[in-house]
Amino acid sequence: MGNIKVNVTNPNGQSTGTSWGAVYWQYFEQMDKVTASANGALRITKNLYQEVPSANGPILRAITASNPLKVGDKVKVRIELKADRDMEYVHLKDMRAAGLEPTNVLSGYRWGNGLGYYESTKDIATHFFFDYLPKGTHVFEYNLVVAQLGTFSNGNTSIQCMYAPEFNAHTEGIQVIVK
Repeated sequence: MGNIKVNVTNPNGQSTGTSWGAVYWQYFEQMDKVTASANGALRITKNLYQEVPSANGPILRAITASNPLKVGDKVKVRIELKADRDMEYVHLKDMRAAGLEPTNVLSGYRWGNGLGYYESTKDIATHFFFDYLPKGTHVFEYNLVVAQLGTFSNGNTSIQCMYAPEFNAHTEGIQVIVK
């Protein structure tokens, strides 16, 4: 990535003792080439499934190159979040491919699996805001519909503690093909 060298001196040019600082490195990359990261406190995975009707109810099939999507297909997004400690004020952002449209466009407070959160659907992503995120594994699901033909970058899903930003993680980018 890069090397950084810091020299701390006083106005007289002499080396000083202990100093404190931070470095932030930002760069651009194609979203479907982004690799997953986690700092240990938070881990997150995201999977997309095609929802296929059957006599026994809907079946979830993994979306693969040999099983591409078609316009009108239903897609289920499944996000699995693991937290190794209790946290407060956490923001989860799940980016969405341009060819996929959410079925639930109404923002609001949700309650499920013992966890309360505010869900906000926007043009490019669905956001989840947690006042309190307990330690453990949490699974979130929501539905999309395929609206356009093409090859799309689905982006990644990121999570970050709003008042302790060092606690963060993100998934890899996913490419979605609609034929």
